[in-house]
Amino acid sequence: MRKTGVLSYILICLAVLVTTSCVPGSALLPTPTMVPTMLPTSSPTKIITPTDVASPSPTAPIDTATPTVSATEVPQQCPVNPLQTVYVNDLIFTEPADRDGWCKVKLPLIGYKTIGYTLIYPEDWIVTLAGAEGMNLLFDTERGQRVFIQLTTTELPLERADEATYGFEMAGPDPLVAPDESQISKAIQNIGDKRVLVLLTSKGDISIRRYFLLHNGTLYMFEIKVPKVDLDTDEIVELVADVEEMVTSVQFAR
Repeated sequence: MRKTGVLSYILICLAVLVTTSCVPGSALLPTPTMVPTMLPTSSPTKIITPTDVASPSPTAPIDTATPTVSATEVPQQCPVNPLQTVYVNDLIFTEPADRDGWCKVKLPLIGYKTIGYTLIYPEDWIVTLAGAEGMNLLFDTERGQRVFIQLTTTELPLERADEATYGFEMAGPDPLVAPDESQISKAIQNIGDKRVLVLLTSKGDISIRRYFLLHNGTLYMFEIKVPKVDLDTDEIVELVADVEEMVTSVQFAR
């Protein structure tokens, strides 16, 4: 009977194994709650084709900067001294001349007693408006030389133009040619269609060449100062030729 009882007990436990737990010497225990395991669900990977365009994030910054455009800088033709460009625009006018390699400058001198003029000059020279009254011009050449044009009024004839003086308001009169200069030559010449007094002087180690034009009481003096040792060099010979071209090109405003 004892073996039969034990066997019966085993069979009963096997019969209810799927719904109950059998513990020897105790009552049937309730079935424990089964908690499902949380496994990640696999999603198929999207394959992006070349036609797919990703939408921008609404919070991503938008680049609105204008792209920098690289441009080749073109050098200004016939420049006026850059320190003067702000306040001389209504007094002096420059532009390319009809002759290649040359510029044209116009100094109207509207409202002045002296008469304005137009002339041409080499395009690589820099022009500056000079003088207290703003009626003179200073040219700086590409080689560091200088050409000065000074205006004044006079009643003297052209033959005595080198004796003329210049004064401004209460200052002066000052002579155009310093009295301590040594005269080397003086002569009336025809340069182009102009009748010109050409004066060559020296002071110390400097040689000074001047050209005087006279028009209706206004005297125009072109002045070149160079070291004596350079007087016969090719550079100075070329400079003199350029200045004589300027003298020839002068056109008077009235």
